[in-house]
Amino acid sequence: CYTLDVVGTALLGHNFHALQASKDSFVDHFNRVMSRIATPTRFIFPFLDDWFPRHAVLDDVNMLNARYDDLLNMKRQDLGHDLLSYLLEDSTLSSEELRSNLVILFSAGHKLMWQLSAGHNFRALSTAVYHLAKHPEYQSKAREEAQSVLTGRVEPTLRDLSNLPFLSACIKEALRINSPISLLPARWTL
Repeated sequence: CYTLDVVGTALLGHNFHALQASKDSFVDHFNRVMSRIATPTRFIFPFLDDWFPRHAVLDDVNMLNARYDDLLNMKRQDLGHDLLSYLLEDSTLSSEELRSNLVILFSAGHKLMWQLSAGHNFRALSTAVYHLAKHPEYQSKAREEAQSVLTGRVEPTLRDLSNLPFLSACIKEALRINSPISLLPARWTL
């Protein structure tokens, strides 16, 4: 829970108070929705949702989306130095795109919290390292790019990210191949 609060504060500029999660907290609501939509029967037979729609589940998903929208509206009033604030400053993103990004960031933070508490490795990072190791030419290119931007420094800054397009592409590809959201299967391009 502590990790979700850290990720929420750092990426979203919002403390979800996961350590003090109440029955109807944001975290509890998210967990309830995820458990209700992630039923094996519906994964195996998705057409069942067309034949037998789960109205209560859809209502719960809509209520969670409204909570995400409320968080976005609240954040618009108090921009900070976090990733969500930077996304809100981007005038090219629609409201739906902003909410989708917020959902992914929250889900990734929630997944990170689960991974740390369960002792699992970071799948996306492992995927990136694995593929860079399999392709030394890309590993060299990413390393050279990072070294040229860091110029002797040990840690990158937020400003450095815009100067690391190849490394950013490697990370995005690792996230595409092996999503941090456990409900999504790994995706491979043939």
